[in-house]
Amino acid sequence: MGTVHKLQAGYLLGVTSGETATSVKQVQDASIGAVFVGTRTFGPYLVERSFVVGDGATVTMSASGIATRFGGALALSAGAPENAVRAALLVNPAGDDNALTFTAVAYGSEGNAISVAYVDPAAASAALAVVVTHSTIQVLLATDEGGAITSTAAQVLAGVAASAGASALVTATLYTADTGVADDGSGVVTAMAQASLEGGAGTGINVAIKGGLCLDTTNGELYLNSGTTAAPVWARFAGLTAFAATTSTVNALSALHMYGAGAPVDYTDGTPPATGEGSAPKGAIYSDTTNGFVYRNSGSQAQPIWTKLGDAV
Repeated sequence: MGTVHKLQAGYLLGVTSGETATSVKQVQDASIGAVFVGTRTFGPYLVERSFVVGDGATVTMSASGIATRFGGALALSAGAPENAVRAALLVNPAGDDNALTFTAVAYGSEGNAISVAYVDPAAASAALAVVVTHSTIQVLLATDEGGAITSTAAQVLAGVAASAGASALVTATLYTADTGVADDGSGVVTAMAQASLEGGAGTGINVAIKGGLCLDTTNGELYLNSGTTAAPVWARFAGLTAFAATTSTVNALSALHMYGAGAPVDYTDGTPPATGEGSAPKGAIYSDTTNGFVYRNSGSQAQPIWTKLGDAV
């Protein structure tokens, strides 16, 4: 395989950290997905750098570029990824049984942009109305003949639920921990200035697939999404240091199936070095991704001789 963006599902991607160009190899293993293997020094890959892929093919790509190629299978985070949380706002006016909680429909920080206001229409005999402008929800409260507010929390809840615009943004629920014993929203509310929902957060929302990975590029930790694409929940592995312990095993396995742009180079006298010289054991496979041929090492690990077998699958 000549470039990172052609990595196929079911391949292990081993990344060896260092100050020089990064060596990237793959090994086919149907039991796993695409996994980064490295050390806690993975942070430098936030900058653009050169990745040497296989034998000789070079591609320059940032860590964010690699994540884009993997789509929902790999996310990057400068720090630990955040679990998906919906933004919320508790509206608890003075009085009993009149508190509501407004919760964003969508997970994530976008919910923090939603705001709610209870507006006194300053008019007599006004009917309750809900007006939505972009992400601002205004509840125009009902009044009696004298202009006093009469809307209860239950009526506000019903009005928000009946508004297509408002219900697309939030759900309203009774806050039963409010003072009072009825817990039914029967208390009258008061006017309230515009207030924003808060607390919405999440990494990889609507992008990260269940079972997808997130690499903390600051601390070198790896996380698995045990939630859903809509609401990722990130569980930390023991850390990339644990994966680093397997690097030598990964590198050894990767030599069994090598990739490169063009035919492999046979051993002559060591100059130039042969493809896989010193790493590819006898019987190892090499795929020529330019011409579509597969080769087998019929020589030895020290002196590889590559025999063409046929078209690559």
